[in-house]
Amino acid sequence: MELRILDAIQRLHNPVLDWFMCFITGGVFWLLVTVVLMVIPRTRRIGVTVFIGLPLCGLLCDGIVPDRSFCVCQR
Repeated sequence: MELRILDAIQRLHNPVLDWFMCFITGGVFWLLVTVVLMVIPRTRRIGVTVFIGLPLCGLLCDGIVPDRSFCVCQR
C-alpha cells in the first residue's frame, strides 16, 4: 500500500504544482519566511538565525553537491 501511495504522489504533475515546488525549493519562499520572522519581535532571533543559515546552507550544498542535473527548476 505504501508503494501505491508513493507512486500516486509521483504521478502528480501539472504546471501549477511544478511552479509551486520550484518556488519553495528556489529559496524565495524561505526568504519570505525569514523576513516575516525578522519582523515579528518575538521571533526576531530565529529570523536572524535563518537569515545567516540560508546562505551558509547554499554555500555548503553547492560545494558538496555541485551537479544540479537532477533539478527541474530552471535558474
